Amino acid sequence: MSAIPFLHCVSVPSRDEPALSALDPADPLIWHCAERTLLGAGVAASIELGEDRFDEAQAWFDAVVDRARISDEVGRPGSGPVAFGSFSFFVDSPSGSRLVIPRTIWGRDNEGYWRTDIRLVDPGADPADPASATELAGNDRAHARHAGDEQMALPDSFGPVTEVPGLAGRDYLAAVERMRGRLRAGDAHKAVLARELAFVTERPIDQRLLARKLATAFPDCWTFAVDGLVGSTPEMLASVRGGTLSSRVLAGSWPVSGDRQGATRALLSSVKDRHEHDYALASVHDAIAPRTRKLWVSERFALQLPHVIHLATDMTAELAEPHTGLTCCGAMHPTAAVGGSPTQAALGIIRDIEEADRGRYAAPVGWMDGAGNADWALALRCAEVDGTTARAFAGGGIMSDSDPVRELNETEAKFSAIRDALS
Repeated sequence: MSAIPFLHCVSVPSRDEPALSALDPADPLIWHCAERTLLGAGVAASIELGEDRFDEAQAWFDAVVDRARISDEVGRPGSGPVAFGSFSFFVDSPSGSRLVIPRTIWGRDNEGYWRTDIRLVDPGADPADPASATELAGNDRAHARHAGDEQMALPDSFGPVTEVPGLAGRDYLAAVERMRGRLRAGDAHKAVLARELAFVTERPIDQRLLARKLATAFPDCWTFAVDGLVGSTPEMLASVRGGTLSSRVLAGSWPVSGDRQGATRALLSSVKDRHEHDYALASVHDAIAPRTRKLWVSERFALQLPHVIHLATDMTAELAEPHTGLTCCGAMHPTAAVGGSPTQAALGIIRDIEEADRGRYAAPVGWMDGAGNADWALALRCAEVDGTTARAFAGGGIMSDSDPVRELNETEAKFSAIRDALS
C-alpha cells in the first residue's frame, strides 16, 4: 500500500451555498443530486490504484481516516474526510483508477451547508498530541469560516462543436451483427456493445459549466466531475447511509423521440428487454447478497428520462461487516448491465469487437466519507474531458434477437446527454 499521509480535517457549518465558481474549471470535483452537493478543490492526498483497485482504495482511505486528526461539527453524510474516486472499466486500461481527498470541500444537504478544510500535517508530528490538535482545529475553524475563495466565472458556452465518431453508424450496425453471431453460437447470453464519439470544441471545455448543464437537464440523476470524467448518470451501484446500502439496476432501454407512452408500452412488453434486465438484476443480486442482510428487491418499473426509458429495479439491504459500498462495487463490477452474462465470456467478446478502450466509461464513480457513507454510481451519460475534447461512450445490451437499427438509435439517444450539454 502507498504511504499513509497524516491529515488534519475540520468541518464546520456555513451560511454560504456551495459555488461552482470557486472550483478550477479544468479540474473540479463535483457530486450533485437532489439530496446532496459536494464540491471539492485542490488535493490533500491521492492514490493511483492497481489491479486490486477497489479493495486497495478502501484500505488506503480507511488507513488515512484512522491516522487523521478530525474535527467535525457537522456530522452528516459528506462531512469530515471525503474521497472522490473514479475507476477504469478494464483493470489494464490506460485511463487508470484514482482516489482523491480534496483540500477544501463545500457541502449541501437538506439541513444546510458546510465547509471542510483538509491539510497535510508534518509527518514527524505526533498524531496523539492533544494540544497540537486543539491549536490546529482552532486555526482551521477560523480559516473555514472566514477565508475568501477565488471566484472563477463560468463561461456562456464552449463555442462550435465538431463530432468525430469512433464506431460510426454503419460500423456499429456491423458490430452488432458480429456480436449477435457470437451470442447465437452460444459464446454468451448477453454482451454490451459500446461506441465512441469525440466532441471537439472551439474553446477549452469548462467542466463546471458542463456539469451544471447536465444537472439542469437531468435533475433526477447523479451528476459528477471527477478527474476529468464528467457526466450525469441514472444508475446507482452502491449508495450507503448509516450501514444501509441502496442500488438501482438499469438494463433494457427504449429511445424516445415522440410518443413517450407508446415507447413505455413497447419497452414493458419487450421480451428481449425483460430478459436483458433479468441478467443485470441477477448479477447485482448475486454479488451483494453474501455481503448484506435483509435484502429487499422492488418490482420492476419504467424509469423515464428525457431521451431514454429504462427498465429499473431498486434493491435495499443492510451491509454486513466488514463490507462497504466500495467493496460491494468491486464485487459487482462489471454488472451484466454494462458487461454481459456470463461476465468473463461477455468481456472477451467486448474486447474482440469494440474498437476503442472504454476508459472509465461504465465503471464506478463517486465519493465516500470517513463514517462509511458513500455514493458509487455507474459512469454513464458521460465524457472524459481533456482540453477541447470530450471523449464519450454510449452502449446497449446486445442479445441474440437484438434489432441492430434499434440498438444504434438507442446509442444516439444516450449520446444526446453530452451532445446537448456541449451545444
